[in-house]
Amino acid sequence: MSAVMQARKAISKRELDEALRLHEIYRQSKPGGQRALFTYRDLAGRDLSKRDLAGADFTGASLVGANLEGADLTSAVFFASNLSKANLRSAKLVRADLRGALLRGADLTGADLYDADLRDGLITMWQRSGELHPVAVDTGNTAPPMDEDGIRKPAPSGRTDISEAVLRNTRLVRADMRKATLAGADLGGADLSGADLRDADLNDAVLTDTVTENTHFVGANLKGTLNDQPAGLLVSDLDEPLAALIAKHERWVRSQGHQGAQLDLSGFDLRTAPPLAGIELAAVKAGDSVFYGLDLTGIGLAAAQLDRADLRSCNLRGADLRGISLRGARLSNSDMRDCRLGPLVVKDGQRIVSHLERAILRNVDLRGADLREAVLRGADLSNANLADARLDGTDLEGTQLAGTIKAA
Repeated sequence: MSAVMQARKAISKRELDEALRLHEIYRQSKPGGQRALFTYRDLAGRDLSKRDLAGADFTGASLVGANLEGADLTSAVFFASNLSKANLRSAKLVRADLRGALLRGADLTGADLYDADLRDGLITMWQRSGELHPVAVDTGNTAPPMDEDGIRKPAPSGRTDISEAVLRNTRLVRADMRKATLAGADLGGADLSGADLRDADLNDAVLTDTVTENTHFVGANLKGTLNDQPAGLLVSDLDEPLAALIAKHERWVRSQGHQGAQLDLSGFDLRTAPPLAGIELAAVKAGDSVFYGLDLTGIGLAAAQLDRADLRSCNLRGADLRGISLRGARLSNSDMRDCRLGPLVVKDGQRIVSHLERAILRNVDLRGADLREAVLRGADLSNANLADARLDGTDLEGTQLAGTIKAA
């Protein structure tokens, strides 16, 4: 069945201000007020923070990158709307209708979604032929699927997509998320009491410190989820205290391997490790290890081997990552501002470039980062911030760059 295209109409600042003014009067139950109707309007990037928009209708609207922080969106309708990369921190979404909404990469930290409806949702429209056709919903910067002839055509959305969204400390009590896509979403500290997640996709989602009392997970895909259970060997399993092993490793680095011993933390869950910010761990081995959520500010990881490591939501600002190997590593939602990923120059002028093939860097902040000559083939940089990043000679073959903020 072919989809019907529905264009979104732009909205001027004057028109938006007037709609907000009338809605405020409406909310106060005063004469002359009018409920805000933004159906199929383009509100991308608009600042609606702290506004009272309870009951407003955003059906099919584009709110890509919009600022809704602290807004009252109680019982608001976002049916099949696009909220990709939107700022919904501390927003009140009690009983909001989010069926079929696209929330990919949105930030809902501390939001209240009590009794919200996040089930499947698809807009349809009767045609003159008497047939009911789905209405194609904009998927933002994500390329639509190809048809049999290899031509990309817009396709209607049906599933609520919250993949890679930040939902830390969100209140999702009794939220209906049946069949919703939450792959890679960060639900750390969220309250999912009584939530319905039957048949939902939670592949690689973060569920640490999450309240799941009476939560329904029947049929849900929980493959690769990170929870409070150990996700590898523990620091307590080491033969010596980690601090002593780090001291040996530093001697090994300074003596070029003649003294001390190289530190190997491959397969370890380091979430309970002592503070690592500013520590010098050049050439450390830590493949398949878990660093999720750690403060790694200014850490030295030059020439380190961290293939397939989990570094999601880490603070790596100012870190020395020259010549590092991060093949297949996960770094979504991490702060990598001003980090150094350029080549490491060793003896005789030999250069070791950084390898991030197939790494997942969705929503990563790389402002001011040095990525010169880094190999990012097949990596996913969707919605990453590359403003002021250095990309001279960077290998971006096959890299996903949808929604990125480009380097100057």
